Amino acid sequence: MAENIAGIDPHQNNFTIGVIDPNGVEISHDSFDNTGEGYIKAIDLLSNHDVGLVGVEGSAKLGAHVSIALAAAGFDCREVPPQRSAAQRQTRRLAKTDVVDSYSTARALLAEPTLSPVQALETVDPYLAELEAVLEHRRMLVSVRIVMLTRALSSGEGRNKPMRHRLDMGGNRRVNSVIHVMSVTQVRANEKAKQYLERKTSEGKTRKEARRAHKKQLANRIIRRMWKDQKHLKQQTAA
Repeated sequence: MAENIAGIDPHQNNFTIGVIDPNGVEISHDSFDNTGEGYIKAIDLLSNHDVGLVGVEGSAKLGAHVSIALAAAGFDCREVPPQRSAAQRQTRRLAKTDVVDSYSTARALLAEPTLSPVQALETVDPYLAELEAVLEHRRMLVSVRIVMLTRALSSGEGRNKPMRHRLDMGGNRRVNSVIHVMSVTQVRANEKAKQYLERKTSEGKTRKEARRAHKKQLANRIIRRMWKDQKHLKQQTAA
């Protein structure tokens, strides 16, 4: 093998990459967040070190998203069973850390380069994987743009009307988008929803504030249904 090999130790919020040469010598390592920006930085690291094969431990679970992103970028990603990387670590009598695990995963792939492709791709179309990577990058760019707008427009209005940009860093914009579509559809086709919006407007709320109140009502109904379904599921499991 002429190309270098990388191993990935994934976690819920981040993942660590370790790069070795064809002789198993450590070259570089780094950790990244499980975000579009993190995947882009990881791709840059792998490209800069001429990595061909990438081993991922747990590619169907915690390593699914990074596996899809790297496969979409053109890397040959393989699933490395936990026992393979553990054996590499134990052979060298190393303490278990993210960096050690990433190098052990890479060495396990070096010892067995014919390991199966990452499991995440068994149920994901390659074109869909590429689209998911692009969408993740777009979400990252939108988040950065919103933060920049918020910082630029929150103050310094002078005599003009204050310019505010609503931003909730703890919210989920994708879920909010779904609920917004539900609200618009209900108000258009459901008389009760239309009356609710009109009542809120008559109470002195702006159109946006009335819409926000309706979306909150929908969110409460959704979460109550989810709690009910979860309770029902637990009862079925217990039975």
